[in-house]
Amino acid sequence: MLDGPTNGPKSYSEISQAVRLGNCSYELSRRSPGTLSHSRWLTTANRVPRLYVSSPAPSLRLKQTGEFVMKVYTPNWFNIKSKHSLKDGDKHVWNTISRSRYLSQDLKDVVDGVICRNSFFAHPDNILLCMLKDERPHIRELAARRIIKSRESSSNVKSVRPFLPPKLNFEAADYTQMIDWSSITITSPPILRDISTDVFSSIVRDKKNPEWGFVHFPCHAQAVERCVKFVTEASAKVYGE
Repeated sequence: MLDGPTNGPKSYSEISQAVRLGNCSYELSRRSPGTLSHSRWLTTANRVPRLYVSSPAPSLRLKQTGEFVMKVYTPNWFNIKSKHSLKDGDKHVWNTISRSRYLSQDLKDVVDGVICRNSFFAHPDNILLCMLKDERPHIRELAARRIIKSRESSSNVKSVRPFLPPKLNFEAADYTQMIDWSSITITSPPILRDISTDVFSSIVRDKKNPEWGFVHFPCHAQAVERCVKFVTEASAKVYGE
């Protein structure tokens, strides 16, 4: 086994490429995946390819797990790390859905359940944010129209609105079709509250994307997970004192 920090993105990319090409060097097959750290995300997924390439006769379960890692987890991981804005979150959900359609029905039942429980980025608020920054003019216009309409209909509403994962359409051909817009109550995303309705009216009127923006919060909480890890470790040292 090699020493040193070998559990980073570069190492993960190398082992993934080796599995994809069907050609893995002896050195890479024997490389240590490093210390397990849940806050790095590269935990089980980083170990499955190494186990696969070092197994003379991999089991069916290992083959299925390895295929899922290569077809779904790996491309999603690199997409999230490179496109980490709040406005990209719903595309990552849709990519997870579309990439996992190759699975058999029994495995899709398991995966789809997990996707549903974590589909907060498929909420209409987040889809609208992505649509406003879409490269397709008609998608931007559609988002602007929906926001204008929602602001007009909810101007006098004072109650607290629930934020719940929506019912997903797993056969959607585009991220904008992940939910049934006709069956849900559309509200204007709170992050857009300081942007005038005139801006959205100009998108509809001029068919252009005006110079405007919103705070680009990250679409993941890896930094928070890392802090939780440190706090947990610190608490363990003083627990019971």
